[in-house]
Amino acid sequence: MKGNVFSKKFGSSYEKHAAILGEELSGIHGMKVLDIASGTGMVIDCLAADNEITCTDISPHLLQVARRRFARRKLLNYELIVADAKNLPFGDNQFDVVTCILAFNFFGDPGKVVAEIRRNLKPTGEFVCVVPESSRLKEGSRITGTLFMEEELRSLFTNAGMTFSPLPEENGSLLYFTSRKI
Repeated sequence: MKGNVFSKKFGSSYEKHAAILGEELSGIHGMKVLDIASGTGMVIDCLAADNEITCTDISPHLLQVARRRFARRKLLNYELIVADAKNLPFGDNQFDVVTCILAFNFFGDPGKVVAEIRRNLKPTGEFVCVVPESSRLKEGSRITGTLFMEEELRSLFTNAGMTFSPLPEENGSLLYFTSRKI
């Protein structure tokens, strides 16, 4: 995913993506982190090892790849759970940070996913997301899933009782943003 997808599909740089996420997640230490639609667990490359990390995905195969990535980093405090983002198996207010990196466009009912994010975040928690944004796509790019405009995402989150704060970073078609409970 690093080289071809980032440059060809997103018109962006993986190195810049990793730097942006690394900077945004650098202050997260000793916290409970939930990564939704983790895939191969790439987000752990940007998180400190002292966090308690829970990764969910609907694909058991991708979570096995993530397990190998965690083992290579010698991380011990993690859990990998097969789960649908629309129906997460956790109690309310459980996580300090929830992330969703390059997967939000794949959710069939994004409103339900936002409600689950809100439900799972602690009152002072933060959601960090990266998603391809439709108006930023380079001509000829084909990205699967539902692509949103920034204002559509803003409405989706604010209507669910959350803030919406785009990061000032530019990296091809990728939109980086954070959200908190209102």
